[in-house]
Amino acid sequence: MEKIWLSVRELAEYTDLAEGSIRNMVGAGILPYYCPFGKKKYFLKSDIDQLFSDAKVPSVSEMLNGDILR
Repeated sequence: MEKIWLSVRELAEYTDLAEGSIRNMVGAGILPYYCPFGKKKYFLKSDIDQLFSDAKVPSVSEMLNGDILR
């Protein structure tokens, strides 16, 4: 069964980002998170997947062919 909630450490492993970078992005309001117990932060995997998908930089061929979906 696939996990849907990730801790900072698990998110770092999933995204190959440093834990410090994740904390900085949380502080800057870049990463959405949940804090159900007041201290530890959790991330919904689907939120992170969507964030990465929305950050796609189109290739030159996509731009020339008009394959940009926006």
